[in-house]
Amino acid sequence: MSKRLILGILTNTLFLIFIFANSSIISGQTTNDLFVPREIVVKLNQASDLANIASQYGLDATPLSQFGTRPIYRLRITSNATVPELAAQLQSDPALRVSFAEPNYLVGSPNSSTMPWSLGGSWSIGGSWSIGGSA
Repeated sequence: MSKRLILGILTNTLFLIFIFANSSIISGQTTNDLFVPREIVVKLNQASDLANIASQYGLDATPLSQFGTRPIYRLRITSNATVPELAAQLQSDPALRVSFAEPNYLVGSPNSSTMPWSLGGSWSIGGSWSIGGSA
C-alpha cells in the first residue's frame, strides 16, 4: 500500500473516533433551561420610553444589546420577579408602551430521533411545497 492510502485511512479513522467520542457535544441542545435567566427581550413602541420602563419594572436601563436601530432590547432583570412574570407584566403595560416582551429564549440545533436535521430530518424536506417534494 502507498503511504498516501495508509495516511488517508488513518486520518479517516481518527476523524470517526473523534466524532463518535464527542457525539454528545454535537447532538444538539440538551439543556433543560428554555431561556437565559434574568434576561428579557422587549420591543418598545418608542425608544424614549426605555428609562421609564426600566425603572418601573425593575430592569437595568443600560441594554445588554439592541436589535440594530430598532427599539428592541435585551435587558437584565434587577428585581426579584421571575422572567415569565415580568414578561406578562410588560405585555400588559397600562400605558401601551411595550409592543412585546418575552424571555430571551435559548435556541439550539434541532434533534430528530431517527435522522439529524442536517441529513434530511427537517420537517420541510419532502413536502409538496419544499425541496424534494412533488406538486
